[in-house]
Amino acid sequence: MNNKKYQLILGCLFGLAVFLRVYQLAKVPYALHRDELAIGYDAYSIFKTSHDHHGVGPWPINFQSIGDYKLPGLIYTTALSIKFLGLNSWAIRLPTALLASLLIPLSYLLVKELFNKQKPALITALLITFGIWHLTASRNVYEPAVAVSFSALMLWLFLKARQHSWWLVPTWLVFTLACFFYNAPLLLLPWLFLAIAVIYHAQFWPKKNSLKRWQSLAFFIGMFLSVVSILVIFSQVNAGKTGATIFFNPEIIIQTQAQQLNLMLWGVTAKLAYLINNQFTFTALYFIKGYLSSFDLNYLFFLGDHNPWHSLRELGFGQFNLALLPILLLSIGLLIKKLPQLTKPEKVLLSYLLISPLANAITIDAPITNRLMDFHLAVAILIGWGIWQFLTIKTRLRYDKAII
Repeated sequence: MNNKKYQLILGCLFGLAVFLRVYQLAKVPYALHRDELAIGYDAYSIFKTSHDHHGVGPWPINFQSIGDYKLPGLIYTTALSIKFLGLNSWAIRLPTALLASLLIPLSYLLVKELFNKQKPALITALLITFGIWHLTASRNVYEPAVAVSFSALMLWLFLKARQHSWWLVPTWLVFTLACFFYNAPLLLLPWLFLAIAVIYHAQFWPKKNSLKRWQSLAFFIGMFLSVVSILVIFSQVNAGKTGATIFFNPEIIIQTQAQQLNLMLWGVTAKLAYLINNQFTFTALYFIKGYLSSFDLNYLFFLGDHNPWHSLRELGFGQFNLALLPILLLSIGLLIKKLPQLTKPEKVLLSYLLISPLANAITIDAPITNRLMDFHLAVAILIGWGIWQFLTIKTRLRYDKAII
């Protein structure tokens, strides 16, 4: 199949993806939920007054919402939509649907750049076009659905920097922009960039090209400065979300103290009780539990998120179509079998699978879709890679039989 045919199929998939995400958008889901109303209200207020609905402004960047704080990216984007389309459900949901739909061509570009093959790229784009997790997320006003499009774009740009360092500049700019929409890129992408730079160290840190080494170093210094700046700029947003993490949640402190008291009632000394049960050990256990919950097949294929806004649990759907379960298991088995001799692209895929659950691991109510959109993309790429591997093996067997 030539390039034009792949591009035509991709164009058709993208058109279909947009249609599936915008058709009857104002009616399905039936009504705007609390987060959608909060973003829509602030967006309308910004459009009308340049202040948020609390009167803070002009042009604020920390938005106090209903029970928490929100980042400004999607609010200002929604304000632009309301300006042209009016204050209605369609205008409020449309920016998320369109920005989320961009994941289809961006995932194609990412996988094609990674494996230098069009078939796994097209398969991945096909999986995301009809993916339950992505369809559900993109039909809500939902920052994580937008953020995962940014992730795919950043990874594609960073992989292109293997050959030409100037791609690091747009990577850094997109990273900074993405952090105005959601904080998952802030937690995940620096680690993933570092992993890719280590895997492709000969391209990012070449011995005979000191200029490229300095350019790579400058990029990571710029990333560090961006992370620090963003944490400072959005300090109110971050402070408002700390209670949902395992590091500052009062429930963990209460459980720790209760376990210490139980041990002392059993005759254990106070020092030993503290050594066995303390906030660090409880936090570590919650972290491990949250991390492993990302790989829970019940979550991925049967139950989905416990929040009805972000899943189809009530309809009996998980995040992925159940028909993909055996393919995923076979893909994981093939990846494990190849561990001693993984190619560099496969090492990048494995790194993405292992790093992307970190945001979920620090969340109290794990597994939660908000923190797992990047992981879902990694799983979709893994399934696409697995199908491509099986098709390649089948083609080789036919070729061998033909020779015989």
